[in-house]
Amino acid sequence: MPLMKIRLQDLKKATGEAQYFIWQMGDRHHMTSFASYHVPHGTTLSVNLEPSPESLGWLEEGSKTQMLITRIENDDVFFASQEDWPNAEDPTEIGAPVARGTFVGPLVGVPAE
Repeated sequence: MPLMKIRLQDLKKATGEAQYFIWQMGDRHHMTSFASYHVPHGTTLSVNLEPSPESLGWLEEGSKTQMLITRIENDDVFFASQEDWPNAEDPTEIGAPVARGTFVGPLVGVPAE
């Protein structure tokens, strides 16, 4: 399985109920929480992630190639709000956007044979 490397700098400290969420998305109403992290010392988040087969499929087919990083101040409120989402890919609460970009690499937009 390939690795995704994500490095963010100049982040505010996130501990306790505050977390940074990494979203894989096609658009605002087609997004999936890929991972979430505390940043206990602030400043930098550097992770290597192994995508799930489902996530890798979205990258290969090109349906979810955008990445959004948000900061959730209260993860209890976030997880409780999941009951009110229209569906699993359309969250009503995503937090404050802090970074965005496009997943790039040899697998993006290349359907599996």
